Amino acid sequence: MNRFAHGLTMIGLGWIALLTVASSVHGQATPPAASAPATRYVKGELNTLSQQMAERVRQLGDVIASELGKTPSGPILIQDAVELGQAIDEFRRALPGLPTPLRARQLYSGIDASWHYLLVQLGRPGASSAKVDAAARRVSEVDAQIHKVLNANNYPAIYYGSKASPGGMPEIQRLAHALVDRAEAMLAAVRAGMRSPVGSRLAEEGTSLVEAADAFHDGITLDSRPDDITRNGFAGVAAASATIAADLAGMAGQVPIPDRVRTAWLSYRTTETLLRQALKLPPRQDDIVVGPIPEVGQNSMLTLADRLIAQLDEFLTVFTPEARGVREGGSFIADARRLRAAAAGFREEIPRAIDQGQLGYAFRDVDALWQVLARRANRIAPAQNGPNMQRLEGIWETLTEIHRRLGMPGFPPAVGPAVAPG
Repeated sequence: MNRFAHGLTMIGLGWIALLTVASSVHGQATPPAASAPATRYVKGELNTLSQQMAERVRQLGDVIASELGKTPSGPILIQDAVELGQAIDEFRRALPGLPTPLRARQLYSGIDASWHYLLVQLGRPGASSAKVDAAARRVSEVDAQIHKVLNANNYPAIYYGSKASPGGMPEIQRLAHALVDRAEAMLAAVRAGMRSPVGSRLAEEGTSLVEAADAFHDGITLDSRPDDITRNGFAGVAAASATIAADLAGMAGQVPIPDRVRTAWLSYRTTETLLRQALKLPPRQDDIVVGPIPEVGQNSMLTLADRLIAQLDEFLTVFTPEARGVREGGSFIADARRLRAAAAGFREEIPRAIDQGQLGYAFRDVDALWQVLARRANRIAPAQNGPNMQRLEGIWETLTEIHRRLGMPGFPPAVGPAVAPG
């Protein structure tokens, strides 16, 4: 969905203009942009829709319990529905403090990933019924409305599930979705960390980059081919990206560039490079070396996967005896074990993978299951920094590195004190 279809009134200068109009109607001074709450979303459709979605997810959980509670997959499906309902409630409560619609999209992306992951599980043999399907459709209806309110792009239709990477245009669509996410994260980092004339210029360039990336994403036709027409459609992204690259290079040694901006830019450029490879475009002169095969190499990705598994093993070894005395401890252990199994499956796929797209699809379950574990960790022990939370932070860092290298859509949630304020 082109989130610029209504103009840039939803972010940046357009967002400030919207607040200005609202304030003038009531004869009030315009509040500072940095602290202005996302008023339209809090008092408007999003608040109502998120409440509706939470209720429908709870209804779905009740139907799963009655229809599938005694099946092998029933307890896990019930647990996922309960956790998803909690996550949506937390999202709704967070709305008043969100500074921009961009932050709302980022927070909702994790809920969206969890919902579509659950939806796929409900479609597996022996894990569904007519009543469950009907209840799930009611959740999907509200999810679609939330996407419209947020102007959020949808995940590719076949992104979740058991299918391997389809290659071709669906793979380009996956990377294009990730490119928009990374461009928006870059823009948010600049706005948060570079409040100066130079930062304002870079924010304007970042806004152009987001707009170009989103236009490219929306122009993708799945029944076409990665031909010259598609490559020409990428020209606007390449030009906007080159402008920022040149600006950042000119700032080197002259203007302090925050680490968060550097990290966000590297993340964006990684996905851009993967997309250029998928489009069969020539590499940039300053192209960073990315991709697990062959540029980074299977050994590098294997090292990250082995580290992730070892970190999860250590966490489970230490935390399992303590879980009985922790709120939601049993569910927490179940989440960690599922994540560990998914990580092991991803690790097994690495030697067989022929390209980064195949690894991206192999990693999607790991990515989705981390959303659940991280949310539960922040729910149980918000802002704590004990040994177990430090272990989870290490897991998050490894997951985030794999996520970045594979050009995955979405935003892996941080845990504990590492949680970004927005």
